[in-house]
Amino acid sequence: MARVINFLPKATFIGTPVAGGQDYFSEIFEVADVNQLTFAMQVFGTLSTGTIIYGALQETSDPSFIDANWFQVGQISVTGVGLSKQTYSGLRRFVRGKVTIPSAASAIAATLALNGICREP
Repeated sequence: MARVINFLPKATFIGTPVAGGQDYFSEIFEVADVNQLTFAMQVFGTLSTGTIIYGALQETSDPSFIDANWFQVGQISVTGVGLSKQTYSGLRRFVRGKVTIPSAASAIAATLALNGICREP
């Protein structure tokens, strides 16, 4: 059986009004009973053409908000508008999604969704 994790709901608008980049983190989800998780990021639009938006899946056994306790499993990226996905297995008990708006000479924003499809053993 499969279940969906909405790390960031569909059509979430995020961005940074200044040069320097910004990271956004999702809520924390428990995946102890999950065999595989397909992590997907879909970008519906960006403020600037050719902007690269990065999505990462992070895991931990300790669901605190201390960044040092989180480990990056993998990273995906989308240039402009599009979809990127990657499947992971053997995850720790908790996961969260991370979106990185890169540093640029001006403001950057994107409308995107970050989701996961979990498959149980």
